[in-house]
Order: sequence, then structure tokens, then C-alpha cells
Amino acid sequence: MENLTLIPPTKANKTAILAFKNEFFQAGERVINGSALLDQMDYEEWLENIRRNADSQTVREDWVVSSTFLAVREQDQRIVGIVDLRHSLGQPFLAEYGGHIGYAVRPSERGKSYAVQILSLALEAAQKLGLEAVMLGCYADNMGSIKTMLKCGGVLKEEKPYIDGKPMCIYWITIKEGPVRRLIEKDTERAAEIVNHCWKTTYAGYVDPVQLGEVWCGKRSEAIKDEFRTNGLENYVFDEKGVKGILSCGKSADADKTDAFELWRIYVDPAFQAQEIGSKLLAFGEALAKERNYQEMVIWAFEKNKNACRFYKKHGYKPDITQHLGENFNAEGLRFIKSL
Repeated sequence: MENLTLIPPTKANKTAILAFKNEFFQAGERVINGSALLDQMDYEEWLENIRRNADSQTVREDWVVSSTFLAVREQDQRIVGIVDLRHSLGQPFLAEYGGHIGYAVRPSERGKSYAVQILSLALEAAQKLGLEAVMLGCYADNMGSIKTMLKCGGVLKEEKPYIDGKPMCIYWITIKEGPVRRLIEKDTERAAEIVNHCWKTTYAGYVDPVQLGEVWCGKRSEAIKDEFRTNGLENYVFDEKGVKGILSCGKSADADKTDAFELWRIYVDPAFQAQEIGSKLLAFGEALAKERNYQEMVIWAFEKNKNACRFYKKHGYKPDITQHLGENFNAEGLRFIKSL
């Protein structure tokens, strides 16, 4: 999947945006979510509308300050989607249904996981605004949007009738809680550095030495970046005067624990260990699981990694099963579980 970037619309985008708009209409869709009324206005009128809404001094009386972006594919500059980020919920419709973020993917680009990337980029923009959590809404039968929100950490908070009587779901996504926040693009190099440093200092003797070399470390760095782009996992960082730790989490992939929440990765820069950062990341992951009504946590560690095993036991995790983790590893993996 190609990378996307968010850019503001300009006069220079007119031809491409009108083609984008017409594609929805040709597909029989008269409403373009998150388009700031592109579906109802002429181009110049629409540009003026989003310009005015971006400023607290000129925003429409019936709206809130908002930022509208085009989601553009870096490879060919094709407009893949559109997103509207509302800076607050200080308007009745938004507080009740619309939420902080609305977005749409053009019909010909659907089914390619672009929605997850667009929402992830919108969450990054929301974080820059200082928002610590955002609300989104969609129809209860819109499984595509629901899956996208869940992949980005969405938690169902409410289901209620929309204005037209159809059931609607309200989701919230946590962006920041204390020093723990979502990993964003600018963090990926630092996150990869922490992971690779921890592998070199902790896993020597447990893994094939090749995996500690520069080639493998380079591959691992790219894998982390790909995780961020696709949100295969949810990635968070501990940021207190700089990124010092990383947490990756998501639904367990173990066949016998499909209803459990798994902490796939907790790493703290060795220079900042013994400062309770790992404990805070662990607590954050557990809080996410509880918020989503998971009943059990799963964590894997090397059986010979006594420090990690002691750490998880200290926090109430119990050894469950051992399993060989693959040909590149020289130690058994030990699974820990904890009831929530």
C-alpha cells in the first residue's frame, strides 16, 4: 500500500477535486462525508468556506473551527480521500453525532486500507492540536467504518438513533493520556532505535546474531514504520522530554486466546530503565483493554529473560505455556496471562 499525506486544498487542486467530487456523484453518492460541504457548493465557494472555518474570527456561526485536508497518494499525487478535523465539539450536531473527524475515501480507491491510513493521519493532526481523545460517529451497519475505527483504537461508547431514525454508533479514540500518546510518523526513527537497542542489549544469546546486525535492524525499522502506516498494531510512545519507550498492542493472535488483548511489544530505552516507564506503559495497555471490555491480557517473553519474567509476575501476570518462537530464536517463549 502506498503512503498518503494530508495537504490543504488550494485553487491549484480545482480540476482534481472536481473529478474527485464527480466520482462520488457518478457512484450514486450525493453526500461526501468529511468534505466540509464540497458536495453542496461550487469550488470557489467551498474554498472560501473552509478558509473561513479554519479561523476562529471568521468560522460560520453554526460550525466550529476546523481543518479540511485532502489525502493524497505520494506516489502519483492522486486524491484518495478527504478529511475534516473539527477542533472542538462546541456545536450541538457535532457533540451529538458528527464528532471531531469526518472522512471519505473515493469509490475507486476503497478496499485498499486507505481509510485506516487517513484516520491515522487525522489523529496525528488532532494530536498536534492538543486533543487527547476524539469522537467519531457512523451508522451501525457501516461495517467498513467500524472496522477502521476499531483498528485505530476506537471504543464504542454509545448506540442511538440518528436524525433519520437509523441506528448510529459513537466511538471515542484515545490520543494521549499523561506522558503516553499515539506514535506518529516523526517518532518512527526513534521508536525503531529503541527497539533495536533493546534487542542488542537484552536479546543477545536468545536470538540469531544475524538479527542483531545492521541489515536486520534496518528491516525491523521498516517493519515498525509499516505498522504505523497500516495500524496492524496500535503503537504508543512514552514521551516525557523526549520519547523514551514504546508500546505496541492489539487483539491476541493466539488461536486459544482470540478474545484476549495482547501487549505485543514494550521496550524502554536502556538509558531510562528503572524509572517505572515500563510499568506506566503496561498500565496504559491494561487500561485500553478494560475500556474495550477485554477480560484477559496476553504477553509473550523469552523464558530465559529473567528480568522481563520478574517484571510481568510483579504486575500480576502468571506463566501459562511455553512455545518455540521460530528458527531465528535460541530460547523458548513463555506466555503470561492476566485476568482483568
